[in-house]
Amino acid sequence: MKAVRSHDYRIDGYGNVKFIKVDIGNGHSTFKVSWRREGAENGTRIGWLQEREKPTEKLALFFCKKACSLEDGHHEHYYYDKGLEPPKRIHS
Repeated sequence: MKAVRSHDYRIDGYGNVKFIKVDIGNGHSTFKVSWRREGAENGTRIGWLQEREKPTEKLALFFCKKACSLEDGHHEHYYYDKGLEPPKRIHS
């Protein structure tokens, strides 16, 4: 049996960014990052943090913008690079 430590950030109107701690061997660990759109049942993995990098609100917002850019058909850093706020994710 194994417990998984995670940090979950809810971004109102968009969804959840979850950082899940993963052991990468030799006493080192990192976090995989997954995105779950508001109203969706399942999430998708959208990245990894560099070793020794810790989950923060700023990183959660970065990954939210990245996921929204990809969902909207733009390059992955479109909203972040331009300093734009993506349209809210409305579920039906």
